[in-house]
Formats: sequence, C-alpha cells, structure tokens
Amino acid sequence: MFHSLLALKFGLLLLLFQNHVNSTITTTGSTQIQFEDKSGYTATGSNMIPVEIGFNVSGIANPLPASASITLQIWLTHKYNYDLIIRLYSPGPWIVISNQRGSYFADVFNGTLFTDSASNSVATYNFNSDGVVTPLKSEQILANFIGNNLNGAWKLWIQDTLGHNHGSIRRATLTINGKIQIHTN
Repeated sequence: MFHSLLALKFGLLLLLFQNHVNSTITTTGSTQIQFEDKSGYTATGSNMIPVEIGFNVSGIANPLPASASITLQIWLTHKYNYDLIIRLYSPGPWIVISNQRGSYFADVFNGTLFTDSASNSVATYNFNSDGVVTPLKSEQILANFIGNNLNGAWKLWIQDTLGHNHGSIRRATLTINGKIQIHTN
C-alpha cells in the first residue's frame, strides 16, 4: 500500500514538470477525498432543515470501473440517531446511508465506516447501546455509484426529523479504491 501511494505521488510530481495538456495515470491504490464542516450543526425544534456538506471531485476517469470500491466514514454526534436521515449525493445518483436507524442511542455514527463488505447492515443491526458501531453496510449499497461519472459536486445530506436534540457532523471521508484512472492537466 505504502509503495503504491509513493509511486502515485512520484508519478504526479513527474507530470507537473512535463509539457503536455492531458495525461492519464492508472493506479491500483486509493483515492481519498475528505470534506469537513468545522462549524457543525445544531438542531432545535421539529422538522429541521437538512444540513448539506458539499465537496467537489475531479480527475477520476469516467465512468468509474466495476473493479472499484467506495467507502464512506462519518463522524456524526447526536443524542438519538433514530431522528436522522443521512444521504450521499453524487453528480448522478444518490443513496440513502441511514433512514432513522440507530435506535434511541447516542453517537452510534461517530466514526462509522460504511462499506459494502461489512457483515452488518445499518437497516438490520440491533443497536443496543450508546457509542459507535462500525463497520456497517448503508441502507443502499455504495456500489450504486459504480459505472457513473463521479466528477463534480457531491454532498452529504443530513436531516434531523424530530429536533429538540443537538448534533454535529465533524468530518466525513469518501474513499475510492481499486484500479482507477486519474486524469491530470
């Protein structure tokens, strides 16, 4: 893993010094896109307005190949996670990460890695205490993004459906693994 990331960084550095307009690098490493909202959100009242954290993805070959895999990790604190609807929007399709799951326990998604390879699903997991549960499959599989153009505006969308509780999204990380072509200019 370390050597493939080092090779990718070295390849990108070499491309910076070459005289060309477009080039393509094929890597078997991972591309990691991070987005943060340091202000977080707070919820009071009922039927809260959704919070959206936006970020842009660029340079990934279109469409994303079937050999790729996608994971999402979120650091989301909330007193009753059952109140929350969480979605992930790409420039094309969107998926439901969690639709009022987590029962009446606190901070179950404060570090959760959502991956299609997890043995437990957020939809069927028996939440029975406060604290992070990881890894989990999302309500809809992340593989729904495979075969689509991932370049463009993305957003993590969170709605507190009941209010009267406070929460914050501290960080989220989208990771794309596999044999991926990255276009550079």
